[in-house]
Amino acid sequence: MLAERLQIPLYHVQGVASFFPHFRLAPPPAVDVRVCADMTCHLRGAAALRSAVEAHVNAAGHAGVVVRAASCLGQCDRAPAAAMNEAILGRLTSPSLAAHIDTAVAGGRLPGPELPPRRGPLLLDPYDGDRPYQALHDLVTSRDVDGLVAAVTASGLRGLGGAGFPTGTKWDHVRHAPGDLKYVVCNADESEPGTIKDRFLMDHVPHLVIEGVVMAGIAVGAPHRHRLLSVTSTDRGSMPSAGSSSAAPRGGSSVPTCSGPESPSTCRFS
Repeated sequence: MLAERLQIPLYHVQGVASFFPHFRLAPPPAVDVRVCADMTCHLRGAAALRSAVEAHVNAAGHAGVVVRAASCLGQCDRAPAAAMNEAILGRLTSPSLAAHIDTAVAGGRLPGPELPPRRGPLLLDPYDGDRPYQALHDLVTSRDVDGLVAAVTASGLRGLGGAGFPTGTKWDHVRHAPGDLKYVVCNADESEPGTIKDRFLMDHVPHLVIEGVVMAGIAVGAPHRHRLLSVTSTDRGSMPSAGSSSAAPRGGSSVPTCSGPESPSTCRFS
């Protein structure tokens, strides 16, 4: 059992599995339809959409179809949206979602993810295709971890998970915490309203996410290779790891692979 392997009480496992929608306590239905109920989709008629498709499922006599509400699916630019058997569907109307349900019941294939085109340079990207991973290059060259933590602290950067905890302080605490084994986890989706911000970053500037995660790992002394853990309710699966060519900024770049328990870690750019 998982609780036995992790040496934690069984009720802890039950609490996690029952709280997060990514886990299940029973086998899933044949067609699992989750209509986004967060603010943007709500304002675009999600409640009426859900009622209409529930009526369609009942009228069509579809067995094994469950329609329920879901938290933010990161599709605020395509509202109203729904997830169906983990596929994300956006810009929905009652007829279009009903047609997708009919397709899924018949064993057909649902549409794939949609990547909106990027319109010009992004102000949040300091590289815009130039000097890729330069901040990481500079850190590996200078080995000035104290300077990095001080710069992040002075910037006033804070976490966006809700608590607004200062990032530099967090890095410093983890860095000086006892123990040799530390981890950096990139939580790509907390399913709060407006999760589109996470999807947008992963779609358009994944190299910035990777560079930040690798530099955070170096700063806190997380050993070995730094990888990204993406847990998202979108079906994109597009968050590249640090060794993926899709992590390169527009125009091409070297992609860092970092390893080693020392700080800073050894990084290879290829």
